[in-house]
Amino acid sequence: MMRVTLIKLSLLVIWLILCSFSSPSATIAQMATDAQEYAPMWSPDGKQIAFYATFSTDNPNPDIYLVNSDGSSLQNLSNNSASDYTPVWSPDGKQIAFISTRDGDTQIFIMKSDGTGSRRLVDTSNHNDSPAWSPDGKRIAFVWFDQGVRHLAMVNVDGTDMHILVTGTGDVLTPSWSSQGDQLTFVLHYLGSSDIVIINADGTDLRNVTNYVGYNLYPRWSPDGTQIAYVSRSNGVSSIYLTTPDGQSSKKLFTGNTTSFLADWSSDGQSIVYLSPQSQQVQLKILRVATSNPHILVDNIAIDSLPAWSPVDQRIAFVALNEQGIRKIYIIDADGSNRHPLNQ
Repeated sequence: MMRVTLIKLSLLVIWLILCSFSSPSATIAQMATDAQEYAPMWSPDGKQIAFYATFSTDNPNPDIYLVNSDGSSLQNLSNNSASDYTPVWSPDGKQIAFISTRDGDTQIFIMKSDGTGSRRLVDTSNHNDSPAWSPDGKRIAFVWFDQGVRHLAMVNVDGTDMHILVTGTGDVLTPSWSSQGDQLTFVLHYLGSSDIVIINADGTDLRNVTNYVGYNLYPRWSPDGTQIAYVSRSNGVSSIYLTTPDGQSSKKLFTGNTTSFLADWSSDGQSIVYLSPQSQQVQLKILRVATSNPHILVDNIAIDSLPAWSPVDQRIAFVALNEQGIRKIYIIDADGSNRHPLNQ
């Protein structure tokens, strides 16, 4: 009897070992041939990249994945039958916030960076999205839907003290924190126009820093928190501006003849990466702040995921279509060298 039990136990151990090897291999193979990859986000130390992906032949709902920046150690973090997408790292790199439909509504969840301990951030029936971690990692600003209007809300990371910071007739989009953690900027969208708005983290001193007829979008804090870059659109033409947080000093950096999508600052604060549609393709461009001189880095990239600049060096992650028309994440140095797919 003991011998039979030991044999069964041995077979179980062997089966578990085989499963542990076969599952990641199958996932990696699928990544190379079938996965549509989106929204690369560097970890704060620049050593890993979180993203989400879908599979047309297996599970069409997206999952959150994690991979080392050299393409090794790929793993599925969320592994859920619902849709999990848009990962956002905590400042210390120990947690990831993301959007999920696993409870039916679009809600914000938080998990550890190894995929364990997943929990819902706010207990509400309203849709929530666009989580933004405070620099100290203690609070999350997010967009909260109520009666068809998108408000700016704040909550502690443990889910306590949820409150509304901004409510009104406009829709709040894409909140982000200053590097000091004392201010937030966001887009306030109205019918036919939008503005860049700033508010103190305690809810005081709400101010419009653009006041421009047209669409003002994609506000991005400089790494030192002294400037905000944004795109101003009018009549199909986009201009990239810099403004101080008080809105008193504004400078036009560049005007293009197409619709631009501002993406990210370099870690040294000297350059900005953005997307620029040109005829039948989309170009990835870098704009040097000091000279206001843009140059093309990559042609033919995907427009549905913004590129991300590494927080520690001169590498950029972006999404492009491969020869089979599948969206893949690529890495490239800011000088245009060393372009390669993240998942080989």
